[in-house]
Amino acid sequence: MASSQDINEKQITGDLDSNLISNLPVEIVNHIVSFLPTKDAVRTTVLSTKWKNFWTCITRLHFDDKLIYWKNTKKGYFINFVNRVLLLATRDVDSVTLILWHNYTQEIIDAWISDVLIRRVQKFHFYYDENVSLYSSNLFNHKYLEELELRMGQCSFAVDSSDSIKNLQILKLSGITFQTNFASSKQDLVLIFRLLKIFEVEGCKWPDVRSVNIKAPLLESFSIEYPYKWGQSSDESSNPIFKIFSLSLEKLSYIVFLHDSEEIFVSKSASVRDVSFQLSAVNKDEMYQKGVKACKFLQQFDRVERMKLGSRVVKVLAHANDEMSSYLPIFVRLVCLELGLYFDLPSQEVLLNLLHKSPELRKLVFNAKAGDFDEDILMTTKEVPLCLLYSLKVVKLDMSHCYEVGLHLAKYLLERSRVLELLIVNLSMLKGNDYEVNKVAEALGSYPRASRFLTIEADFKEY
Repeated sequence: MASSQDINEKQITGDLDSNLISNLPVEIVNHIVSFLPTKDAVRTTVLSTKWKNFWTCITRLHFDDKLIYWKNTKKGYFINFVNRVLLLATRDVDSVTLILWHNYTQEIIDAWISDVLIRRVQKFHFYYDENVSLYSSNLFNHKYLEELELRMGQCSFAVDSSDSIKNLQILKLSGITFQTNFASSKQDLVLIFRLLKIFEVEGCKWPDVRSVNIKAPLLESFSIEYPYKWGQSSDESSNPIFKIFSLSLEKLSYIVFLHDSEEIFVSKSASVRDVSFQLSAVNKDEMYQKGVKACKFLQQFDRVERMKLGSRVVKVLAHANDEMSSYLPIFVRLVCLELGLYFDLPSQEVLLNLLHKSPELRKLVFNAKAGDFDEDILMTTKEVPLCLLYSLKVVKLDMSHCYEVGLHLAKYLLERSRVLELLIVNLSMLKGNDYEVNKVAEALGSYPRASRFLTIEADFKEY
């Protein structure tokens, strides 16, 4: 049992701690309280009379209806809570996050967004999976807004052609259907962003748009993704052409179906340093056409330094192997190449073609898929790519899906890579299976090595 002296010491220590916090300058206390969830920040009013109005000066508001009420609590409680906070909180709020898991009326959503935008808010994140309508004129042209994230489920977003957006620097949009004011269908939409640096689009629809012209001189990173949904038809996935006009674009991520209407053109592609290209789905009847389109897309980026190609991209390129020689440039600055690879004969030809077109390659990353060893040109081809002779230093092989393919690739590279320093082998799927791990280790140890400075490491982490 604790003595009275111990209890008194704890009380004194607690009093000192609380006094230390209470005696801090108001600005610092407000800053600290801003890091709490808004519902907890409001609860600080019970600490003392001095803390009664501290929460009204917090600069970050975070509303999540899942955290505020449960099945036994009425939705009205959350609505009243948000209304009260937005009424009493300072106009100097710089960040607002609104996460809604339940259905609310359009009038309530409009009122909340209006209350957010009358402040000097710089960051607004809105997550909502129900049907709602938003207007670009309110969000895009806010005087202070620098970061906007809309992750929606069924959102109609009214946008005007030739919108000029002044202050936005980060824009992330998901699950939005863009509604235009075009008199007739399929016209060009022009979006002008003066300060935008990051633009991410995921699963958005553009029903009346033929092309989206993004004029953003400071844009550094652009990402577009159309995730495949089971049962989705080709007509449903038809998307516009994207034309990007930027002097600063360095990073481009492209995950699409690659139908006839889907293309990206970059006006100043020489600035792009990092390209990631994946396909959401592949129609077997369109392999060749998709392969040609993939070649034309990659043709723009002869100055790229890092490139990631998904396994479906490699697969369609394999069906247009002859076109690769004419369309694909020499990637004179490419130092890191990441490939998803199904090990069949056409994919092996794609691999060799890419290696021959990457003379300065230093790092090679493979995600090995299932393979067919009946035909093998890797081990029989005599011409060795220059990168294997003079530049390739690091290889990472993910054998978690098919270690037989990984071993075959490892053998090819070990026998030909003269300056290879590090081979990392991912065996996460074999973790705990000592027999199979030892089998892989013995195979790697038995292969001839062209490099005298090679180290082989095993990696069991799941990625």
